[in-house]
This record gives sequence, structure tokens and C-alpha cells, in this order.
Amino acid sequence: MNNQKPNSRMHYGLKKVASTCRGTTLAPLVISLAIAALAGIAFLNQGAALGERKNLIKAPDEVFGYIQEWVNLRKQKGSTPINPAELSFHGKQNVFGRYVNYMHITSTTSTKAFDYPTQSPAQCDALKPIFQKYKIIQEAKCGDFACGCGNRVLHIELRYN
Repeated sequence: MNNQKPNSRMHYGLKKVASTCRGTTLAPLVISLAIAALAGIAFLNQGAALGERKNLIKAPDEVFGYIQEWVNLRKQKGSTPINPAELSFHGKQNVFGRYVNYMHITSTTSTKAFDYPTQSPAQCDALKPIFQKYKIIQEAKCGDFACGCGNRVLHIELRYN
């Protein structure tokens, strides 16, 4: 320490050292920013996929809640047709942010059904087999029935004996 030369690090201080290293810090900085951007995109994609899976897990419970409400109202009203306005879910948003529509169509066979819109055909196809195995459901099918939104509506026809 006693033999300090004018060009030593201690003599010139950090300003001189920083100015001599400027050219070598730009490349690592650009590389680290690129890595951070790629990691951020991957993280956002993973979050979106988890959100979609969460909705697919919540959707069956929501639909079964609708069916339970319909059955309870059907028991109260007997053979009188159910008006869509009497159901709490008609015209309300589901977990996918789409509006659920209940319909009572009277023709040769009285059809009681509701349309449960999803965000994609894959979501509809994933939900359909869950409902096809229950006796209360006459038919569950995916399609573009009334909304014109492209094969992502789960149409559930209900059976009541």
C-alpha cells in the first residue's frame, strides 16, 4: 500500500475503473434482459394455462348447481313449465365469463335444456363426458346452437320423470 503508483486502482478511484469496463457490461445486460423476457413469457403462459384448468375444474360443480336448482323448482311447480326468469342462472355469467341460457321448448316433446358456453371447443369436449353419464341428463352435446360463437357451447337437455 505504501508503494502506490499514479496508475494504480487506489489512486484513480472507482470512476476510472468504471470507465475502463463500460464496453464489457452491455452484452451481459442484453443477454440477461432477453432471458428475463423469455422467462416472463413462459410464466404468463403457465398462469393462463392454470386459469383455464381452474375453470374446467369449477365448471362441473357450477352446472350441477344449476341442475339442482332446476330439479328443486320442478318439484315445486309440478308439471307447470318453468319460466327462464324463475331460475337464478338464466342470463348470468358462468366461470368462463359467458352467459348461460335456459330454454323450455314445447313441441311434440317438451325439451328442457340450457346452453353452457365455454371459451373453446376443447373445453366443451372436456366437459361433455362428465355429464353424459347421469340419468337426469338426457343429452349433452357440443356445438354452435344459437349464439353463432363457433362450436363451444355445451347444450344440456334435462330429463324429468
